[in-house]
Amino acid sequence: TKVTSSFGYWFFQGTSMATPHVAGAAAVLIGAANTTMTPDAVRAALEGTADDLGTPGFDTQYGHGLLDLPGALMLQNGGNMPPVANAGADQTVTDTDSNGSEMVTLTGSASFDPNGSIVDYTWSTGTTTLGSGAVLSIPFSIGVHTVTLTVTDNAGATDTDTAVITVAVPVVEVFNDSFEVNEWNGLWNEDSQNDWF
Repeated sequence: TKVTSSFGYWFFQGTSMATPHVAGAAAVLIGAANTTMTPDAVRAALEGTADDLGTPGFDTQYGHGLLDLPGALMLQNGGNMPPVANAGADQTVTDTDSNGSEMVTLTGSASFDPNGSIVDYTWSTGTTTLGSGAVLSIPFSIGVHTVTLTVTDNAGATDTDTAVITVAVPVVEVFNDSFEVNEWNGLWNEDSQNDWF
C-alpha cells in the first residue's frame, strides 16, 4: 500500500528500485542463453515483452512498462520456457556391508517444466552416464561423487542440477573395554595400583 506520508516509501520506487530488478532480469537472461547475448539483444527482449502501462508505447512515467522476465525467457527460447532441474538433496551413506560400495537412490522428481513437460532425465558423473529416469538406484563406491542431472523438455530445452553423494567407510570397533576398577572380563589383569595389563 502506498503511504505517501512515509518518507521511507520513496526509497522503494522509481529508478532506484527499477534498476536492480532490470539488472537481475538481464543477468537471468544472459545466464539462460544458449549463446552469448549482446546488450542490444537483452534490451530488445526486456523491452519487447514488458507489460505496457500508462500511455500506449514508451512514456516518461512508466518507460516501456512492467518487467516480464518469464515472457522475456519465452521469447528468447522461441516461445518455450526451459525446464528446471532438481537433483535432490546431497546424500551421505555408509558402506554397511563393507563391500566397497553402497546403493543410493537418486531422485529428480522435483524437477519441472513451467510450460511443457520433461521428456528426459539423464544422470551422469563427469563424462560418464549413469542412467536415466526421474528416479535411479545405483551403487556408488566409497568416496565423494558429484552427480549431475540433465533434464530435457518437450521443446528440446535443457537444465542441469547437481547433488553430492558421499559413501563413507563403516566404523569398525576394534577394541572396547571400560577398564573400571574391579571389573574383570577374563582378558585383562589389574595390579594393586589399579593398572591394567
